[in-house]
Amino acid sequence: GGMMGGMGMGMMGGMASPNERAFMTALQASGINSSELTLLLPQVLVQNILVPRGIMAEIAQRSGAKIDLGAESPPGMRQVTLSGAMVANALASLFLQEKVIQFQQMGGSMG
Repeated sequence: GGMMGGMGMGMMGGMASPNERAFMTALQASGINSSELTLLLPQVLVQNILVPRGIMAEIAQRSGAKIDLGAESPPGMRQVTLSGAMVANALASLFLQEKVIQFQQMGGSMG
């Protein structure tokens, strides 16, 4: 994972000013590291592929985010809520979007 390397580390390193440290501490105290993100995914993808094949559970495990299935709204789309650290949610979102793209490229019928 070379991409993420430099981004988050600078602020946490020894060179951070006292202000930056205070800011990061306040950020953590405010609970901003625990966030929620709701995606809309095709219902057929969730119901027929992601859940029964254990892909949803695998994504939760890989990303560190908690994944909750919400209502089917609008019809044909399933609300999927990711909760956890922002980084975890972002990863889970990325993994899920990859699956949606694969699903769409296969004409909406994976397997």
